[in-house]
Amino acid sequence: MKKHQKTISICAGILIILGLIFYWFFYRPSNIVKNCSFEAKEKATNNSKDRGKDGKYTADERDAFYKWCLQEKGLVK
Repeated sequence: MKKHQKTISICAGILIILGLIFYWFFYRPSNIVKNCSFEAKEKATNNSKDRGKDGKYTADERDAFYKWCLQEKGLVK
């Protein structure tokens, strides 16, 4: 019985470690990129100098906010 419990404990530990690795390197960055993309679009629309009634913005404005957001969240240095 002890050997069986030890095997289950090792397997559970490995699964937990793999889950944490998956979260940190795949799930978390994809959510940050998605949220930064949305946030950059919102900020560019709200801060656009040439904004008309339709809320247009330039790609440079959006890119600047996007890069700033990624740096703030720790994905880009």
